[in-house]
Amino acid sequence: MELAVHGIVRYQGIGVAKLDVLIYSPKNNVLNFEKLTSTNSKGEFVFSLVPGSYKLSIVPKSETRLVPVLLDVFDLNQDYYTEITLNSGFYLTGKIYNANSKQFLQIYSQNTNLLVQEIALGDDFNFSTVVSSGSYFVVLKENNYACVLSTRLNIDKDSEYFNTAFETIEYKFKLSNFADFEKNTLYSVDVIPQNMVEFLTKQVLNINTKISVEDNFNLKLESKKNYFLKINFASFYYIYHLNLYEIDPKILHVIDCSTLKPIKYNELNQNASLKIKLVDENNSPVKKTAVFYFLYNKENKNQLEELISGALLSQNYGITDESGSIKFDLSEQIYALYIYPFLDENLRPRFIQQISVIGNMLKSFKIENK
Repeated sequence: MELAVHGIVRYQGIGVAKLDVLIYSPKNNVLNFEKLTSTNSKGEFVFSLVPGSYKLSIVPKSETRLVPVLLDVFDLNQDYYTEITLNSGFYLTGKIYNANSKQFLQIYSQNTNLLVQEIALGDDFNFSTVVSSGSYFVVLKENNYACVLSTRLNIDKDSEYFNTAFETIEYKFKLSNFADFEKNTLYSVDVIPQNMVEFLTKQVLNINTKISVEDNFNLKLESKKNYFLKINFASFYYIYHLNLYEIDPKILHVIDCSTLKPIKYNELNQNASLKIKLVDENNSPVKKTAVFYFLYNKENKNQLEELISGALLSQNYGITDESGSIKFDLSEQIYALYIYPFLDENLRPRFIQQISVIGNMLKSFKIENK
């Protein structure tokens, strides 16, 4: 049984004719092209599709300055109708050097972290599109792996963008020296970039690809980066710091489990809460800012990178909402906090060495300008 997907595309209230309307089915973090049609003289379009999950892309012709639109994924379990409004914008053209035919560009809004466009690269790996004014991430993607080429691209006029594609190398790994109860057990591996910005923009980066393994496993990684491997068992996990500068991709790399500390899931008894509100020097809310928390230890207070890495890997962090607020459910402990405005280069990160959490608490903090 097929269902109808139809809608209308307008600009300034008027239906836009002869637009390309493409439909994709997202599977395994890859958009698979399904069908293409064009809007009629009234800006209307219609598809017939079997039930499933789909994504619509509206692509104005290249001679216009209307901004392409990539809609969110929707589940087709009944006839689906949508009305779409196009905006005018600026040309963005450029080239990605040393790319390959499997790679394509993604453009994310820096304000919302939402994917707004996907762009196929041309035969010589150039591209052309139209975007609204604003700030964007530029991401290059290949299958299940993505790399941020630019964390801030400001568009307020016609612009050109040039960059070099990332290169991945396949590395070989094996776990050794299991405890007896771990032998013949299935486990999985999460690959987490050490760079904080890349982790926090995981809507952009496909960092949580899980690989089921029983013995050796291979990972395609960028050779000039450091990573963490989170090795997941049923009731606990290991964290392994992977420095690719020290690893030869031609040689099997053995990870000694006896040197790693098993971390149990859900160790803390959550009997308290901490709500945090962030404001800047003008008392305006500080949005989209990372707040990390970790158990305070005066002996390692200067090892901030290690503490933040532990907070990332333990999921002990969050992002403030539109009101500059975030709430954590915690156990009654003494914590350290690190506040990182990763999307606003004008604000200074702040480290709070200790805060004692008892019961339900509300704390406000001011973030200074650089």
